[in-house]
Amino acid sequence: MMRQMLGTAVIALVLAACAGTQGMGAAGGAQPLANTSWVLTRMNGAAPAAGVTAPTLEFATDRVSGNGGCNLFNGPFTQSGGTVDMGPLVSTRRACADPAGNAQETAYLRALDEATAAAVVDGMLELTTPAGTLRFRPATG
Repeated sequence: MMRQMLGTAVIALVLAACAGTQGMGAAGGAQPLANTSWVLTRMNGAAPAAGVTAPTLEFATDRVSGNGGCNLFNGPFTQSGGTVDMGPLVSTRRACADPAGNAQETAYLRALDEATAAAVVDGMLELTTPAGTLRFRPATG
């Protein structure tokens, strides 16, 4: 009887530990971002500008790249647990046809450069910056 109760307690502890790790992975408790691709859905609570290419973000082992909406960008990237560091980022210098696109891209690239934390929550990437949060959905195909 005591052995059965001990076995049940161990199973309960294992299940509780697994339930508390949603969105977590191997890199010091945070899901590794290397070899993942994302599309911006919210920047500080606002949806991306309409009529402009949705900003993207692609992580390689030690590099990050993507599209800011008008221009391509890339730069170095490191992750240690839940902390992230990107930049300095470099980008092409093509002007957006829409002034809202230019403003969005400038704010997006600045936010990426200032990002300090990353977490994957319910399948969505959240980057934390001093000014707020960037939220991304996984890129498809």
